[in-house]
Amino acid sequence: MPYNDHGVSIIFVVPKILGQKLGSAEQLVLAELKKLKTGDFDSTLVEKIKSELYRNYLQSMESNSYKGNMFATAFGRYQTIDNLLQYPNKLMAITKADIVNIAQKYYGDNYLAFYSKMGFPKKQKIEKPGYKPLAAKKNETSVYAKHFSAIPQTNQKQTFVDFDKDINRISVSEGLKLNCVKNPVNNVFSLTVNFQVGHKNITELKYAVDAMNYAFPEGSSLDKFKAAIAGSGCTYSILGNESYTTVEITGFDSHFDESVALIGSLMENPSLEQSKVENLYDAEKTNRKLERNEPENVADALLSYVKYGKLSEYIQRLSLSEIKALQAGQLVESFKSVYDYGADIHYVGNLDPEKVAASCKATFKATGAKKVDTPVVMDLNQYAENTVYFVHKKKATQSNIYFFANGPAYNPGNQADIDAFNLYFGGDFSGLVLQEIREYRSMAYRAGAKFVPPLLKGKETYFIGNIGTQADKTIEAITVFDSLVRFMPSKAERTEMIQQYLMLSATSKRPHFRDLSEQITAWQKQGFQTDPVQVKQKAYENLKFDNIEQFYKNNLAKKPVVICIVGDKNQINTKELNKFGKLVFVKESELFSK
Repeated sequence: MPYNDHGVSIIFVVPKILGQKLGSAEQLVLAELKKLKTGDFDSTLVEKIKSELYRNYLQSMESNSYKGNMFATAFGRYQTIDNLLQYPNKLMAITKADIVNIAQKYYGDNYLAFYSKMGFPKKQKIEKPGYKPLAAKKNETSVYAKHFSAIPQTNQKQTFVDFDKDINRISVSEGLKLNCVKNPVNNVFSLTVNFQVGHKNITELKYAVDAMNYAFPEGSSLDKFKAAIAGSGCTYSILGNESYTTVEITGFDSHFDESVALIGSLMENPSLEQSKVENLYDAEKTNRKLERNEPENVADALLSYVKYGKLSEYIQRLSLSEIKALQAGQLVESFKSVYDYGADIHYVGNLDPEKVAASCKATFKATGAKKVDTPVVMDLNQYAENTVYFVHKKKATQSNIYFFANGPAYNPGNQADIDAFNLYFGGDFSGLVLQEIREYRSMAYRAGAKFVPPLLKGKETYFIGNIGTQADKTIEAITVFDSLVRFMPSKAERTEMIQQYLMLSATSKRPHFRDLSEQITAWQKQGFQTDPVQVKQKAYENLKFDNIEQFYKNNLAKKPVVICIVGDKNQINTKELNKFGKLVFVKESELFSK
């Protein structure tokens, strides 16, 4: 527990939907606890767990936020810092006998078994309070704010990212590029292999990457492979998106070759049981049922439809029948096909880069024979008139609303203006949108807006806004948001605050060393040749309110805006929506594949 209080152990188990009772699931848990109490487990498992926990501790200590929370928790427990920092030593001294003793002491018959069954309880509708919201004192400053502002600030020297000196680039082979970054903190390495193809170009990869997390090298078994992975002190995950297929490995530098070789054996000859594919189908079937139950998910699908039409990821994905028909061998071959494409490898650690390059060359045999454009940035639908898309969601008590407008082609030289506008217009509690809609009028639970830059230079930016509000406040909330878009208030007195925030936040936004090489790659694809802060800092220093107003007038004020609404039409005067643009009703079923 995070406080000076009693502890608690919670074991959560979900029985199989068909054929398993809650009581039998409970007995399975008790049987495993009995093994702990009697010592019926391999002592090597203890060492593997200790290694994993120690690695996790070292990685957590890389974060200043984690350290701050750790110290705050220690304070609440009346724990000294010296005692707190003894955690690694205490952890590594734990024996199998210690675990048996703890299990016998705390996991006896004195426990609460809480059963939760499926049901549909009657919901109590709470009436809205009759009082009016308090009027905020918009132009006044609190005593605390004055005190905080008076605290002298330290002028921290800005350290820019050097694209050439901060990473070591090695061309390993025709298809492999290696980027190495020094780990200045500990001996835990991270290796990220980004194969240059994703499920936008190979549809089955969306499911193949999930399945590969349950695969094992040919001639082995999943349990044996997982045990070998744990024995090497590493962990791995295989994931992907529309642009890339990624393999992530984290472990100790002292076991680098062993860890990478294990993953290499998996990738070279993966074996996958058909039952694991069936599990993926069952999980996807459940996810798709749940996604349409939540209005937020339907709203996200509607926004994707507005942006990309029939090319929306919700429509282009495999149908459930197609997923059910997938075979283990088919997914294995789809995954192995990523070797035909190049790979960018990002290593963070303390080994000789040439040694890392040699190990990667022997393990990841990407040929680069095939090429596709990465990252994938799809072209946006273009709109010539204001339009309102409405999806009826029966009995939805809230309306989920998005606003979309096409923007200009992205130029990294304009990023400072985008930052300033985003902060002024939609910047959390200091931005116009949240203040005017939520704080001053209590019309929404959430509200925000911003211009979104693409991942590639020259591709189109776009404006996105969102509101979550009670159904009966839908028209009123849209009216206020629309007025902000069409007649943005001029509050030039906020310029200094925006300027200071942008300048100060820039000094603290240097990428974490584990993310550095991937971030540099992403910046370069956006068109930056040096640290973006270097490009933007002078613009921040010379920022005038006119920069914000001019950006707004050029890119939003008179642009067609598309409004996406998912809500209950019986609680909304849909005729009123016509004043915001052409009204189009969309069936929910049109937004999703079968």
